[in-house]
Amino acid sequence: MISTDADARSGVLYAPMPAATEMLRRLELTASHTLLYKEAVISDGTTIAVLGTCMREPDRDAPPADAYRGDAPTRLRVTSASSYPLVISDDPSALK
Repeated sequence: MISTDADARSGVLYAPMPAATEMLRRLELTASHTLLYKEAVISDGTTIAVLGTCMREPDRDAPPADAYRGDAPTRLRVTSASSYPLVISDDPSALK
C-alpha cells in the first residue's frame, strides 16, 4: 500500500473538509455515516500496481463524437467491488 499523506474523517460528529464535500456531492453521497478519507500523492514517473475492478463509463469531459452515430467517448474507471477491494501500491514486490 502507498503511505498516506493526509487522513481525515467526516460524519455526524465531524464536518467534512471542502475537498471531501465536493467528492461526496459528485458521488451523490451524504456523510450520514462516519467516513474515513485517505490521500496520497503519486509523483509523475512513479511505477505503481493497481488491483481492482474496471469498467467503462461515459467521459463527460471529452469532446462529443464526430460522427452523428459515432460511439460516445468513454473512460476507464478503476474501483472496488465487494469481493475485490481497490489496492494501489508502490511497493516493488507488488509489481512482480
